[in-house]
Amino acid sequence: MKIKAPQISIPVDDPFKNDLLNRRENAVILEQLISTIEEPIVIAIDSPWGTGKTIFIKMFMQYLNNQGFSCLYFNAWENDFNEDPLFSLIGEVGKGIDSIKNDKETKQKYLSEAKKLGAYFLKKSLPVALKLVTAGVVDIKELADLAENIAKEKIDKYEEDRKTIQSFKKSLSEFVKESACPNVKGKTKPLIFFIDELDRCRPDYAVKLMEKAKHFFNVENIIFFLAIDKEQIGHSIRSIYGVGMDVDGYLRRFIDLDYHLPDPSNNIFCNALFAKFGFDQYFKNDADKDRFIRILSKLFTIFEFTLRVQEQCFSQLSLALRTISSDHRVYPFLLGILISLKAKYLDLYKDFVKEKVGPENVLKYIRELPGGNSFLENVEDNDGTVLEAYLIICCLDKSVDIINQYKNIDGDDKLPDDMKKRRQLILNILRSPDMRCNYNTLKNIAKSIDISERFFNKNEE
Repeated sequence: MKIKAPQISIPVDDPFKNDLLNRRENAVILEQLISTIEEPIVIAIDSPWGTGKTIFIKMFMQYLNNQGFSCLYFNAWENDFNEDPLFSLIGEVGKGIDSIKNDKETKQKYLSEAKKLGAYFLKKSLPVALKLVTAGVVDIKELADLAENIAKEKIDKYEEDRKTIQSFKKSLSEFVKESACPNVKGKTKPLIFFIDELDRCRPDYAVKLMEKAKHFFNVENIIFFLAIDKEQIGHSIRSIYGVGMDVDGYLRRFIDLDYHLPDPSNNIFCNALFAKFGFDQYFKNDADKDRFIRILSKLFTIFEFTLRVQEQCFSQLSLALRTISSDHRVYPFLLGILISLKAKYLDLYKDFVKEKVGPENVLKYIRELPGGNSFLENVEDNDGTVLEAYLIICCLDKSVDIINQYKNIDGDDKLPDDMKKRRQLILNILRSPDMRCNYNTLKNIAKSIDISERFFNKNEE
């Protein structure tokens, strides 16, 4: 069982072979788009945190490589220790370009211009920084002279800045033309530059990076993909410019097109999370595993959980399973159901585990939610019936009474056949040897859930 996801293998010849979220179609759509674009453009791949943007980016990169595109990858979060993202960008681009098949002379020409640009701006920033550091020990006149000198320096250096940047862009443009393969129309395929994990960076670094990328790399035949959570980026922008900032208007300065990565269905996402956390060991057969995934995915839909909350539930389930004492039975169904209930309705969860309310109260709450009643009453898959049985079984004193009530269901002519079928299934589950509980079952499960909760940030959504 895992707490963190293992690295997903990306076969070179079939990048989406291990794609659990069915996102190959998105790669095909985006590849068709960029194949028709020649001008510099920035495309945002927008999707919330925890929805697999990074793995999609890496699969998409390999897919594009197979189509003859040259791709570069920059992990912004791994580089936000650097105060100026320009230097990080130049350094990472240099590494990426060195891996692209091309003649050595062409590479060195570009890398020389890149290093020259970085050295130029670093050298230019040092005197100003030193003057500002020593400003506290000079008099007012010296401060005035310093301000005047800095202003003159900015004017004098403007033309030099412009020429240096133009030289860098020209060199980069030539490199792209010489290294790229022609497309079906005989024109140059663009260089694809991916910037990932922007929404995890320091707010100031994320904003600076977008500004620098758009300004310095605005070159023909270069297409940028920014993997972001626009909502999170919006928080970063407002933290710098104020809560009244027009985030959409600001982002339009840097982003030309938005592509929202469609959310996978809850069932597909739960299957992916199940595999990610390695829960197979807790289920005796595929039927139980499939039912577990179906029940949680349906609960997540009824509870209207975001993908982020769904992943948090699975992560907490993984931690809870680890903290169960070796002399106690493991009930993954119960843990999954109760963790979901706690995430949706904390007060009801607390009352249930303290046995202030019974299973009927939890079932009543679920029935009142959109889709809840049909889930509980569906006799085709009986997933709701199984959930009901598990809620009953962990309240042993009450389950005994219910078993006695269900013993004579066959002889009750007043009950519809569907109701008899549901009650018989519940009775069978309650009598199953695998479901033998003791009076401490609910207490032990609640304890494991509470312990797992300590590992989560209280400020996390």
